[in-house]
Amino acid sequence: MLRVIGVKAFYDGALGSRGALLLADYSDRPGHKGKGGADLIRNVLRLPRGFFQAFGLVKKHAPNLVLGVGGYSSGPVITAAKLRGVPTLIHESNAFPGLANRTVARFVTGVAVAFPEAGARMKRKDAVVTGNPVRAEFFN
Repeated sequence: MLRVIGVKAFYDGALGSRGALLLADYSDRPGHKGKGGADLIRNVLRLPRGFFQAFGLVKKHAPNLVLGVGGYSSGPVITAAKLRGVPTLIHESNAFPGLANRTVARFVTGVAVAFPEAGARMKRKDAVVTGNPVRAEFFN
């Protein structure tokens, strides 16, 4: 069964109707990029709590693999999985990788990218070019 940690709006639209289980909703946790002053400090101080929550979820559900697709909810979960010995994979759908994927690319088990240059930008020569997954509805 697919279990999701992320933002509820994405889960509801893309995964909920397919039987996935939302384990944690990060809708109320703003990202860090582009924030200034008090918001940035507050958000950085939330990181340890998010990591411990992620560590607990990884321990509780004992996944066979953790896939991260970037964003602020991805980093702590990928890090927790790696520390628990769970294989990790990230997928970068953009040519210019975001902060979360650039950071965890240093230690994940595997990297999949939509564009060849994204692997180089994450300094991963072993990145596999998979393209972006597209639903069949787009072709009808």
